[in-house]
This record gives sequence, C-alpha cells and structure tokens, in this order.
Amino acid sequence: MSTTEIRFSDQAFLKNPWPALINKIESEPVFWSDELNAWIVTRHGDIKEIFKDNTHFSNARRAEQAFARFKASDVIQFPEATKTMTRVVNSLDGMEHLRIRTLMLQAFRPPIIKALTPWVQEVVDRSIDDMLSQPGTFDFMTTVAAVLPTRVVQRLLGIPEEHGQLLFEWTYAYTTAAGATARSLEKYLAFEDQSEKLHAILSPIIEQRRANPGDDLISHFVHAREGDDQLTHNEVISCCHAMIVAGVGTTAHALGLEMAEFIRRPDLAEIARNGGEEAMTLIAEMLRYPCGSVISQSRLVVEEYTCGDKTFQPGDVVWMMINAGNVDPEVFPNGCEIDPQRDNKQSLTFGPGLHFCIGHLLSRIEQVEFFDRALNRLDFELMMDESEIEFEPSILFRGQKSLMVRCSERAG
Repeated sequence: MSTTEIRFSDQAFLKNPWPALINKIESEPVFWSDELNAWIVTRHGDIKEIFKDNTHFSNARRAEQAFARFKASDVIQFPEATKTMTRVVNSLDGMEHLRIRTLMLQAFRPPIIKALTPWVQEVVDRSIDDMLSQPGTFDFMTTVAAVLPTRVVQRLLGIPEEHGQLLFEWTYAYTTAAGATARSLEKYLAFEDQSEKLHAILSPIIEQRRANPGDDLISHFVHAREGDDQLTHNEVISCCHAMIVAGVGTTAHALGLEMAEFIRRPDLAEIARNGGEEAMTLIAEMLRYPCGSVISQSRLVVEEYTCGDKTFQPGDVVWMMINAGNVDPEVFPNGCEIDPQRDNKQSLTFGPGLHFCIGHLLSRIEQVEFFDRALNRLDFELMMDESEIEFEPSILFRGQKSLMVRCSERAG
C-alpha cells in the first residue's frame, strides 16, 4: 500500500481540496491513506455503489470500529459517547436503519416542513438584529452561523432556549471527536462530558412529551407509530442526536462558507437576494461546490470487495469523499464552477438513496431565507485577508474557524 501525497489535515488542503481530489479522480480514484489508515474513494459512481451496499460494508460496525482505536480502559471512560456514536440513525444498517428512518419521516413530510417557513423567518430576523447590534467587525461564525441553526433546532425539538449554548457545544464536541484525523482521548472525553449534560436535559423532556405531547419534533418522535411499532426512549434520544448534528453542525458550516462566497461574488448575492426557486437552486449548487460542509462519510468493510483496481479486505475502513464525487467530471461538467442553473439531482451533498438527509428541505429553507432577508437589508464586507481564514481540522465537516465581517444597512 502506497502513501498518498494528500494530507487531509493540512490547511492548504482544507482551504481548497478540489485540485488534489480531481487529480486523484483522474489518476488514482481509489487509494490508501496512511494518515487516516483507510481507503479513500473519490469517484461519484463508486461512492453511490458503496452507500447502497449493505452486504460488503457496514455503517453500524464502522461506528464501533472507531472505538477499537482506544484501549478498553479508555473506552469505559466515555459510555455516553459510545452509545451516541453507535446508535444515532446514520450509524445504523439495513432494516434497523430503515425502521428508525420510517418513524422519523412522519415528522418530516414536505408540507409540514414548508409550513415552518414563517417561524424560520422570525429566527432569521433575530439573527439580522444580532448583526446590526454589533459595533463594528464581528465573527460571523459565532454571531450568526452557530446561533441561527441552533435556534431553529431548539424550536423544532421543543428544547428551552436557555439550553442553546449546550446544543452547539455538544455538536462541536461530537464533530471534533468523530472527525479527528488521529485518535484523541481528550476529544472523546470532552464529548462524553457534553453528552452527559445533553442527556440530562433530553430525558425529562421526552417523558414530559410522552404524557403531554405538543407540536414539537420530540412529541412526534415519542408518539410516532408504524403499526404496533414505536421508538423507545433511547431511540428518541438518538433521533434528537441526529437532528442536532445535522441541523446545527452542517448548517452552521454551510452558512459560513456561503457568506464568504457571497461577499466574493456579488452576482451570486443578487440571485440569493431575489429569493424564490432561483435562490433555492443556487443554494443547492453552492452546497455541491464550494460550500458543502460534509467532506466525507465512512464505512467498515465486512466482506472482500473490489473497487476499481483495488481490493478491500474485511476490517478495512473506507472513506467516501463527498466533496470529490460532487465535482467528478463524468457527472458534473465544469464541476469546479458555480452554475446557478445546474440540475443537481446527482449531488451527493445530502447523501444518496436511503441515506438521503431527512432534514434537507429544512436546511435549504433556512439558508435561502437567511440570505434573502440578510442580503436585502445589509451589505457585508470581509474584514480579514483570505490567507487568514483557517478551517476546522476535520475529515467529516468543512468549515471556517472564524469569519470576520462588517455589515451596514443597505441604502434605499
């Protein structure tokens, strides 16, 4: 097995991964990474095949494999983190995954999500007011990107607003631990601490909703039925985990990436400013490239499998590079250009097939509504040099550590 020249934790790669990834698509689409101790798959078609293959690959056992990197004496120090990472819906396989997903989908029918638009607009307006209250330069990531999706998920789940900071801190701890390119006991212990705090809040809320249901998602999860089947208490907690990670973490990173791009590209900002279907199509395109916050997903090989000219053995880990598949020239001509009219039905941003993100519509509504309303009220200026923008060192999610901007009310 040869060592690839890509260093996934390097800032140069994190800032602009596409030249290296396209080079790999064209020269060595499947390769071994010593840094990640795993196979890397870059082609769109190969990624889709692995996603739908439950015979040769396991999602659930991949989550278990993450803890095999630690000594048993270490693992017993983070029982809540272990349960979280092995039971969240996107870490399940086959019929178990389908069962949980089917029950969750009852709360995510498009008419239900579209009906949430008015209160998403209210949350957006609060974030705009937050920006206007800043005396000058401020960090968009902490002022808006971290706060807006947290408020939306809080309200959706029915979690009291005073717990907003905990939701974001838990999400950050999860993505930092799960996305680390090297084993880190410190990061998993930090995630354990945040998980204990989050579960102490969620458990009584779940029991309250069981006795007195409301119109929030936790109530929907608790009372969802498919025949005689319903979610257990721990499964409801796992559904909340999935909502918080997907609804807070990925959307926060996407908002920061999109804001930077709109500042660079006033022509794109004008489309977003007009809202509607054109803005929705543009956001879908920018989430494909270059603002998609999901870098990759992984699987554990459980049966020998040949991909291209490489053979995976049971026990191997495979990372599917979503941001590579999303610019594969075979599927996306001129993939490293933003085409506001592009048909993105083949985009891997929200996952393919049965792994398609349940909350995709809500996430896109948040982003469209934010930029429509924010760009119509405010002008933005980047207050740091492009070379100063640093990215989180993660193999899972792509996002800036900070984004210093200044805003002013638009004339007229």
